[in-house]
Amino acid sequence: MVPVPNLQTPEIRADRSLLVPGPHPPFSHLGATLLRYAVHSALRYALYQLGQAVPESPPTRFVALRLYLDAPSLRDCLGTQAGSQEILGALLNPGGAAVEPLPKRLRGALWFHRLRLTARSAVRGISSRGSTGSRGSSRSSSSPTTRLTELLPALGEALLGDLIAALDRRQLRAAGKDMGPVQSLQAARFLEGCRADLSRLGLPDPILPSWRDSKPPLAAGAPGEWAPAALCFPSHRLRGGFREQYRRLLDLLRPSLLALGGRAMAKGHLVSVDDLFFLPLDLINDLEGASKPKWLDGAIESNREEWQELRGRKAPADTLGNVEPPRRPDLPADLAPLWPLV
Repeated sequence: MVPVPNLQTPEIRADRSLLVPGPHPPFSHLGATLLRYAVHSALRYALYQLGQAVPESPPTRFVALRLYLDAPSLRDCLGTQAGSQEILGALLNPGGAAVEPLPKRLRGALWFHRLRLTARSAVRGISSRGSTGSRGSSRSSSSPTTRLTELLPALGEALLGDLIAALDRRQLRAAGKDMGPVQSLQAARFLEGCRADLSRLGLPDPILPSWRDSKPPLAAGAPGEWAPAALCFPSHRLRGGFREQYRRLLDLLRPSLLALGGRAMAKGHLVSVDDLFFLPLDLINDLEGASKPKWLDGAIESNREEWQELRGRKAPADTLGNVEPPRRPDLPADLAPLWPLV
């Protein structure tokens, strides 16, 4: 694995290695805009907890229907306050080494949240019944946007954990320690052939169910018998929490999305339920209206064609800019949820 260049060089324009690395297929249009909304919400929470400026608009960009953190937007947001350059490095270059020590106030915030997030009671995340605690439900009658609001809080905690892990690992690399790739908790269990929560594994797009409700991509036998060495690394308590929590959120959100698609079909708005996934998040509530929007058929057709065309192309690199792309093992895209994390 080729390391990402140091953030102090100006080459990095965008990066997705902190949250959703690997050769993911293109997102559906609903999946892409949903992830953008989720990342923006979670990032605002995480940065606020660390005493940093929060972005008013999503500091992201789409490339071939994959979501990237956008370097210029993040630089503009974080500015030059104490610790901002290392926060920026953790977001855009989690596989790199720190270039400066962390200020005392940021170290204190990291200590507090690291302790809190690694406590057993604080890492439950999105429960099997619904939201972040013991209460909640899998109501399909709720509107998707209402359901999404109920499920978002755990994502902020998960992204905060990923950010803390990236900051810690960058500091250790700067001190000369060898910090190789790691796996998220459930991905590591799956690769070891142990019982894993499959609702937290799968492609991060609501157009597909998680591996709990679909057949996991097994080459033969149990995962521990075939797992490629390129994917097998030690697990990390916090790293990769966002991608696993997000997949769990999608599992809990899918019933309300499919119910909305079914209602839209009954009204004659959609030809198939899957048409819903080729609309952006901010337009899906238009399907609840009594009359069919005039723009609907054209938008769905155009977006579906774009998605199909991009599926035939190679996934872009995790890091974009005037940098040498990291080498990737020749593995199928459906194994991207098991991609190692720098």
